Amino acid sequence: MIVKEIYHSHGIKCIEDLNIDNVASAFNISLFKNYPLDVRIQSNDVDIIMLQAKDIYTMTEAFFHEFAHVLRHGHTHISDSYRKYCEGQANKLMYELAIPDFMINEELLDYKDLSTRFNVTEEFALKRIDQLKINRFGNSA
Repeated sequence: MIVKEIYHSHGIKCIEDLNIDNVASAFNISLFKNYPLDVRIQSNDVDIIMLQAKDIYTMTEAFFHEFAHVLRHGHTHISDSYRKYCEGQANKLMYELAIPDFMINEELLDYKDLSTRFNVTEEFALKRIDQLKINRFGNSA
């Protein structure tokens, strides 16, 4: 999945465009906050993401996890093993959706800066930096 092309085709080209309300609007997703849990559903071919009222960081991370489901998966999970597979895919893709590589300068990979600029936790930003290093430079362990 080429996140840059997907985002650009929906008018999301810079960090300022990447807030959850704007992304939901650009992709025609109904977004509701203050819901008892984080969930994505589809009703009458309309994608709906409902988020708990948390701090902006955890709400952003939950949004991009659910958004990954919108982009990658259908509405129905056929079996428990398929549901687990979909959750794994969404967990991996949410990092790229929340901190797209085309929006960052690889020479300045500072997790605190990424956390602040992209409204994610520092732990989330560190995980994304690890992904970027592996993708660009191979396993750097």
